[in-house]
Amino acid sequence: MVPQDTAPNGGGLPQEGQVSARRPAGRRRWTVVALGTSLALLALIGAVIIGDSPADTPERAPGTADTRALSRRLAAESRKIAATDIRLARRLAATAWHLARTDEARVSLLNAFLHPERAVLAGRTGAVTGLDFGNDGVYLAAVDENGMVRVWNATSGEPLEVYADHGPALAVSAPGPSYLFTVGSDGSERERTRDGFLFTSNPYPRPLRAAAISPDGLHVATAGEDGFVDIWHKGGGYPGVTSLVHPRPVTDLDFSLNGGYLATASEDGTARLWDADSGELLAVTGGRRKATAVAAAPGGSLLATADGRTVHLWDGRSGKRIAALKGHTGRVADLAFSPDGELLATGGNDRTVRIWDVHLRKSITTLKGHRKPVRRVVFDPDGYRLASGDAAGTIRIWDTLTGYTIKKLTGQTRPVRTVGFKPDGTRLAVAGDDRTVHIWDVHSDELFEKPDVIRTGHAGRITDVAYSPDGEHLATGSDDRTVRLWDVYSRKATATLKGHTKPVRTVAYSPDGKRLASAGDDRTVRIWDVSSGKSIATLTGHTKRVSVVSFTADGSRIVTGGADRTVRIWDVSSGRPVATLTGHTKRVTGLSVSADGSRLATAGDDGTVRIWDPATGRTLRTFTGRTKGVTGIALNRDGSLLAVAGADDRVRLWDVPTGELLTTLSGHTGRITDIAFSGDGYLATGSEDRTARLWHMRFPPVAQVCQMASGSLSEHEWARYLPDIPYRQVCR
Repeated sequence: MVPQDTAPNGGGLPQEGQVSARRPAGRRRWTVVALGTSLALLALIGAVIIGDSPADTPERAPGTADTRALSRRLAAESRKIAATDIRLARRLAATAWHLARTDEARVSLLNAFLHPERAVLAGRTGAVTGLDFGNDGVYLAAVDENGMVRVWNATSGEPLEVYADHGPALAVSAPGPSYLFTVGSDGSERERTRDGFLFTSNPYPRPLRAAAISPDGLHVATAGEDGFVDIWHKGGGYPGVTSLVHPRPVTDLDFSLNGGYLATASEDGTARLWDADSGELLAVTGGRRKATAVAAAPGGSLLATADGRTVHLWDGRSGKRIAALKGHTGRVADLAFSPDGELLATGGNDRTVRIWDVHLRKSITTLKGHRKPVRRVVFDPDGYRLASGDAAGTIRIWDTLTGYTIKKLTGQTRPVRTVGFKPDGTRLAVAGDDRTVHIWDVHSDELFEKPDVIRTGHAGRITDVAYSPDGEHLATGSDDRTVRLWDVYSRKATATLKGHTKPVRTVAYSPDGKRLASAGDDRTVRIWDVSSGKSIATLTGHTKRVSVVSFTADGSRIVTGGADRTVRIWDVSSGRPVATLTGHTKRVTGLSVSADGSRLATAGDDGTVRIWDPATGRTLRTFTGRTKGVTGIALNRDGSLLAVAGADDRVRLWDVPTGELLTTLSGHTGRITDIAFSGDGYLATGSEDRTARLWHMRFPPVAQVCQMASGSLSEHEWARYLPDIPYRQVCR
């Protein structure tokens, strides 16, 4: 969408941001999420981390014209270099906010921390041939074709060690914090400890074409030019070596993340899955062309192979092909599964890294930044980070948490129509055409797989769901012309509200929970007393069906939108219309009032979103042109961020004050029907693909924001960008 300003201080939009990906499952991820700071509070983060009150020094006074100009200039520099030096971009964004809290500085912070790239580790020595995060994810080790071995702190990107005495290397492993293990193409291996001990041996009696080390460092697989693969057991009580065979030379080897399986790819056109301990052949897959790269999913359930630009997914038991993944424009050089097996990362000669949803069988993000072909990709043990290495020796670390779907919620047997958060953000209600309500615990892995289910007994599909302010009750509206109230804990109906003569489209509780508004195809808005279940007012005025309804933050007014293309504001106490807002050229399909009452957003089939001042009825901003139709919208708590769901199955996140597109989220395979923000930074979407998705636009804990920026600008960097202002450390 392109914003059409009807208010001052408008701004143009950049091209659409990169799509972000899904966060892997696992209990530990919720520890990180629990610490994550919501998007709505990012400005507060900046205020907390950057230091003292702005009133302390003239250069930090937010109203000073000169410092505001400097802030905008630094923000622009941050945006300009984000694709090439993300850490400097973050330092510039933090400094811009330090100088003056301008809209441009705030957006530069948002963009810098939404950017998926964490660090760029430049080496410029030779093509990366091996990467490993190690078992604890603290260190990242790499080897290259010239024999250079490098180790970094994987969190900060700080270089720790460099060894140049290896010779051409094929694989590296850092199974423990003080141990490094590498295998060379000449058949040698080197074992290093952090205290300087080096042990070199030549246990593999031939030149090697490919090698792989299991994640625990206990198994080494090697292959030469003759098609034979040897698995060398360094512990665990197994025989010293197990030999496997392909009819033709092997091109790639990969251990599964649990180390129990070995996948091999060969010029004979097959990929094979083996039991790494016994050497038993478990599956054989066949392609039309020779496989050049292979990866095994955890548990051996899937194999992924690459031939040319195409990636194939295979059943790890039957060997049957499941899907062909296309998107790379150059040869795919490496593959890696995430620890939970839900994502597949691929790197190729087109200089991009793609992340694929294994279940959806589609690309969900493309990571750009490498200037040379990508040679290696690897996930860290938790799946929070992805490292990629290219032909120039440059390694990039990507954050896999930013903007990813953190959970796909399944269980509905028919399309999902509505989603709604409990006010405290701990529960999500999902409902739709199958007439049930699924209630998911947002923070618990255990309950994620077993939602509470309310079998409503509605005679028609559920069109809307809303939590009461105290979180103890739910209201559902239905095509059967009724509204039902439910006790969340007993899952039993407490009332059935009858009065509408046609399907109910929308329901909403008042802020005090004493009243409920409902509206629908009969063109009326009804206000109900929740305790008695009686209708206390009927609002008429819309000339066609009413699609959306919401109370304002103070509960004194109701806002409605409908197929007559109008947005109407009503006084609750009198039941009379206060204002009629016009501008949409087709029916109004979405409506959201910010929690603080300062913003009203409406969307329509005309493909536009309008931001209004509900107090004056004035249009503040109009977004147009990016989608054929808007199917749902949501404002965050303070109205600064707008999520827009379109008919193209994607969600776009916009900065409201500047009208800037921040990022685009994809994953659904059907039309998105509803969207909702929670107060703590989650975003929920429901879709006709019969799923709901939970997203987290993750920001780090306050203490880590400056760490991700690698501290303050250096004195040299400060002098370059702010030559007339005395140096100061922004991050302390």
